[in-house]
Amino acid sequence: MRNLLISIGCVILLSGCYGEIHLTTNFGFGATYSDDSTQVVFFKFIEFYRPAKGISAFPDGGQPKMLYVNSSLYKLNTQTQELLLVHDFGSIRAYNARLRTFTRFTDSSIVFKIAPPSESKLKTKDPSREVDSIMNSSFKDWLIYDLNTKTIRKIEEFDADKIPYREVSFDELRRLTSHFTMEDWGVNLNQICPQYKRKRLKGIVQLKNNSDYRDAIIDLLAPELSNKEIEITIHRINKYVDSKQGYERSKLIYLKERTIEKLKSIKKPEVE
Repeated sequence: MRNLLISIGCVILLSGCYGEIHLTTNFGFGATYSDDSTQVVFFKFIEFYRPAKGISAFPDGGQPKMLYVNSSLYKLNTQTQELLLVHDFGSIRAYNARLRTFTRFTDSSIVFKIAPPSESKLKTKDPSREVDSIMNSSFKDWLIYDLNTKTIRKIEEFDADKIPYREVSFDELRRLTSHFTMEDWGVNLNQICPQYKRKRLKGIVQLKNNSDYRDAIIDLLAPELSNKEIEITIHRINKYVDSKQGYERSKLIYLKERTIEKLKSIKKPEVE
């Protein structure tokens, strides 16, 4: 009987080990324009995770449950809006915002490199997974992408300081890429976080998960949501927030504004 009670207690404690779904995206340092400013090359980091909570968050915040991790290099044509995946580095994490990243345009190629923070060990989504050879080499070698042949090879020596470049700010990258959805970035939300439409809409109404994740779900649902459904969802959000009191209501009022604006942005033009 005692063992049974202990087992039940463990289940109760562990069942709430992780919080709601969070999505975070970051750009790597060193994004650059091509000479004529029609092309931009940059690193993009995407993570879906559930933060630790309760007993799992002690003593230092705990380890999140990672649902998806990706680090990739992209090229964007600023005139045609064509987004090209140059190289997928896979589930390299190493605390993405602090990865050291470098890019350079030459006449016919893109030269790039990714490296972990100084004195930091490489981390992957699956610690038992071996890093592939091209990823392993990139910590000591530069990689070069041929714009004509669309192939990648490594080069052992490259003096980045000798190549003139114009860096792209994070604000500019956000402006240039804000219209892209998770699908555009090659992320399949139905595989990472499978849910029925009704449950996803309920999560939006109750402002569950973080704002970036709600935005991603709204983008996913956009093709199948009618204007009437969007208006109903907005009404339900306001009704849900108004049903709360005190600090919780104040917090939800702050959170709802962005989600409502996102919903309004996906409305279809009215047919005359």
